[in-house]
Amino acid sequence: MHTLFRKQNYRNIKLEQETENETVGVLRRDGKAQQVRWLGFISREKARQSAGKSVKLLISRVENTDLQAGQYVQGCLVEGGAYALIDSVVVVIDQGINNRQGAELPDKALPFKFE
Repeated sequence: MHTLFRKQNYRNIKLEQETENETVGVLRRDGKAQQVRWLGFISREKARQSAGKSVKLLISRVENTDLQAGQYVQGCLVEGGAYALIDSVVVVIDQGINNRQGAELPDKALPFKFE
């Protein structure tokens, strides 16, 4: 089971595949955050096949690891909300990193493996 957390004030809100009626923050290009509906997880392959857009999700924790300021989870924004991108790892990217290493992971990506 994959688990991400987002902050709401001082509380951690759990986001899992089955989580319903929750939102997740998406970092817009203008630097502002926008709350959208949480849709769960999506594979890289399905994300590429969708009409979705690659975005940075505002997540505070992946499993038991807190993210640092300027780190985000790779997401896929579609018409109904946002998914976290996953293929056995969650891709965490640093703010300002635009270069890609290979075809899959951003430069300096921190993969988090799930059991």
